[in-house]
Amino acid sequence: MTQDAVVVVPGIMGSELRDAKTGDLLWGMSVRLLERAWRRGDGLDHLQATPEEMEGDGGRVRATRLLSVPAWAPFLQGAEPYSSLLRTVTGAVAAPEAVLAFPYDWRLPVERNPGTPLLQMLTRRCSQQHPR
Repeated sequence: MTQDAVVVVPGIMGSELRDAKTGDLLWGMSVRLLERAWRRGDGLDHLQATPEEMEGDGGRVRATRLLSVPAWAPFLQGAEPYSSLLRTVTGAVAAPEAVLAFPYDWRLPVERNPGTPLLQMLTRRCSQQHPR
């Protein structure tokens, strides 16, 4: 059992992305979304980062949660990394509240990602509380 806090940051394409205004799913598990992506040549165009987003205006898309099923690997038949990982980590910490799932907009460079300041603040706080 550890007293440390744990931040779970998913791999590339591991965060669900939604339109910030409408809440529409842009990336994640949806039969309609997957069918559109596989069948149409422009099925993923809505994911392309705009010049404004690349410069730091990340208001169009919101990362809402970790993917619960790997979007591009349906042949894995339900295998997915994050639920099991979160359960395991939660069982290894002193308080379940010490585990934070940290979805982010994986389309953007880290320095332009809206979640980066929060992650930096969490990292600084953890470093101060748990010096090497």
